[in-house]
Parts: sequence; structure tokens; C-alpha cells
Amino acid sequence: MSAMSLALALLLLAVCGALLLRWVLQRRTGDSTVSGDALSNRRKRLWLAQNASGSAARRRGSDGEKDDDGGVHEGAAAGRRRLGTGVGLRHRRRQKHGANALGGLSDDDENNYDDGTGGIPETDEAGVKLTRLQRKKLAKEREREERRQAQEAALEAQRQRMGASELRNAEAAQREEEREAAEEAALQQLREDKKRAEDAEYAKWVSHIGVEERGELGDEEQERQARVQSFLLDRGAQVQARAQRSASGANPSTSEEECIHVLVLQTAARDLKVSVEYLVSAIQRLSQMEKVHGVFDDRGKFVFVAPEQLPQLAQFIRLRGRVSVQEFTRECNRIVMQS
Repeated sequence: MSAMSLALALLLLAVCGALLLRWVLQRRTGDSTVSGDALSNRRKRLWLAQNASGSAARRRGSDGEKDDDGGVHEGAAAGRRRLGTGVGLRHRRRQKHGANALGGLSDDDENNYDDGTGGIPETDEAGVKLTRLQRKKLAKEREREERRQAQEAALEAQRQRMGASELRNAEAAQREEEREAAEEAALQQLREDKKRAEDAEYAKWVSHIGVEERGELGDEEQERQARVQSFLLDRGAQVQARAQRSASGANPSTSEEECIHVLVLQTAARDLKVSVEYLVSAIQRLSQMEKVHGVFDDRGKFVFVAPEQLPQLAQFIRLRGRVSVQEFTRECNRIVMQS
């Protein structure tokens, strides 16, 4: 029984040692603060603890009969106490190492250490002490304001760049418009010069042709005017000669006298190869020149009156006063027929 208890105690110690060793190895990979020397010391202590437990077990085995079960329990309790002592020692060593690490911070590191307050002083402008929460809130507000100002500055710079770009584009567009306007003005000037040259050339040719045509038409006009004027003057001379013969006592036939004194405008214009308007204009022109005398009838006739018959017409007008054209024409016909 004592041998079995001893074997179980040894097995338990071996398992605990293996577990402890595994835990130490895991902590070594995760904990950067534990140095290689400390790990070696821990392993040495574990080895010493195992040797000590083995020696104690062997001593208890040599006593044999003194206590069978109590020795096993005392050995296990001693192993647990040693294990707890080692763990507490490691914990205290780790705390000490952390304190040394914090104590090793330089003054610059302490100044640069940010606890979330963003460098906000502990008191406000009125001297009132601020809590850490208030300082953190003020730090966040200041950070937001700084971000807002930075964004506004970036936007303003972008607007300025865009404004400069738009200004350059506007200036370029204005220069392009001025260039196009200058080209259009030059083209317009060329068109005007060309048109003036063409108009001058056309006017020169028209004037040359007009001179030739006026020369030809002038000859025809003079011939027509001379023919009409000669016809009217001859008829006026015949009327005057007829009136003089009547005054001397000769009695011409009534039909002959009416044929001489009355001129049918349409028939005369056809014979003279002119228009009625042209014939009327010629009669009026000669009447103003007092080369022929007479009145126009409303039936398209012109009644020639001799100068010797004019006093009778004047007396008729003085006696009647105001007379119409029809009445004056009838009086002329009466005087002509009587003469």
C-alpha cells in the first residue's frame, strides 16, 4: 500500500509539473515582459521542488509504518503550497517589472502621454476645476472645430482654384470672341469693298449702255415730238386762216369748218402713232406757249379756236360770270359754227 501511494504521489507531481511547465511555456510566448533568465530560474525552482518532493517521498517510504495515507496527503499539500508560492512570486515579479517599465518613462514620454483630454487644462478661464470627462468633451469639440476649419480652408482653396480656372476660361472665351469678331469685320469689309467695286463696274457699264440707248431713243423722241408738234401747228394755222377768210366775207362749208376746228384725239393719236396721253401733253405744252388755242371736249375731242375768236369767248365769260367746262366748250362750238 505504501508503494502504491508513493507511486501515485510521484505521478501526481509529474502531472502537475508537466501542466505547470506547459503553462509557463504558453505564458512565455504571450508575455513579453518575462525574460529568459526568469524562465530559467522558474524551471530550476520547479526542478528543485520536484527533487525535494521526491526526497520527502523517499524518506516517508523509509519510515513505512509511521503513516500510510497521511504522508501522501502531506506531500500533495506541500507541493500545492510550493506551487502557490511560485505563482505568487511570479505575479509580484510581473507587477514590479510593470512598475519599473512605467517608472522608466522619460519626461518627454510623460508630457506626450495623452489621457483623452487633448491637452485641455485642468481649469477653465474662470479658474474652475474641470473634470476629466469635461476636459475630454472640450477636447472633442476643439477637434471637431479644427476639422471644420480645415475642411473650410480646403473648400476655400478649391473654390479659389476653380475661380482662377473659370477666370482663365472666361478670358480665353473673350479672346476667342474678339478674334472671331475681328475676322468677321475683316470679311465684312472685304465683302463691302467687293460689292462697291462690282457696283462701280456695273454703273460704268450701265452708263455706257444708257448713253447709247439715250442716243437712239433721243433721236426717235425728237422725231416723234417734231411730227406731233408740226401736225398741231399746221392745224392751228389752218383754223386761223379759216377764221380770217370768214372775217373777210367768205362762206366756207360747215362740214369743212367743223373738220378743221374739231380734232378727235384717239383718231389723231392713231394716225401720228402716239398715245392719246402723249398727244394731250403736246397740245397742253403748245397751249402754254400760246402757239395753239382751244378747249378739250368731254367726248375726247379738242376744239381749236382762232385768236380772232378769243374776244367773243372773253365777253361770254364776263356776261355769264362763273361757267363750267361744258358750257365753255358749247360756247366755243357755237362761236366756231357761227364764224
